[in-house]
Amino acid sequence: MLGRLDQPAEVDRIAQQALAAAGRIDILINCAGAGKSTHSWFETPLERWHEQYQFSTLYAVQLIRALVPAMRDRRWGRVLNVSTGASFKPSAFGPDYPPRSSRCFCRRVPHDGIG
Repeated sequence: MLGRLDQPAEVDRIAQQALAAAGRIDILINCAGAGKSTHSWFETPLERWHEQYQFSTLYAVQLIRALVPAMRDRRWGRVLNVSTGASFKPSAFGPDYPPRSSRCFCRRVPHDGIG
């Protein structure tokens, strides 16, 4: 499925098309994101923070919310959220890049058979 992850409506469409095409999704791998900002913390426009958060984090939340309920019903599925070394290495520039502080949601659902 192709679409823009920086647009919430597109992310929803991607999830629905994937379900329609495959019938079910057993494994979801979230591995998209990019840090485009070259501004310092206080120079980064608030709008840029919002855009970056959607593109690097919220798209994954949307896909998880759309696809994991069916995994829970089947009591099997896997979600892998891939991040970057930037999660562990602070930078003076691009503070809006969310993987620097991302955490995996996976501790919440293992009792449902989802890892």
